[in-house]
Amino acid sequence: MAIEKPMTHSTKESQKKRENDRYAEKAKIKAKLMWQLIHKEAENFPSYDQKIYLETERGTTTNLQKVIEMLNSYFVEIVDELIQHNTSHINNQIL
Repeated sequence: MAIEKPMTHSTKESQKKRENDRYAEKAKIKAKLMWQLIHKEAENFPSYDQKIYLETERGTTTNLQKVIEMLNSYFVEIVDELIQHNTSHINNQIL
């Protein structure tokens, strides 16, 4: 009869990384998936009493969830724009 060892933190992290890698391989938009994973992990962090805010053209946002969503959207859009730019640049060089 084998005795199972409890999973260590590093073993759990390795397993989680492998699961995320398998999930990412199947994703069509990898950048969006990565930000979704980051967002999911951020929900597991303890809350802090620090005041976090984001200043935009529309004003200042102090709602932490809204700040996270706005930053996620920004980074996903930037990656999509870069991909589109690079793809069109490469296509123009081929023509």
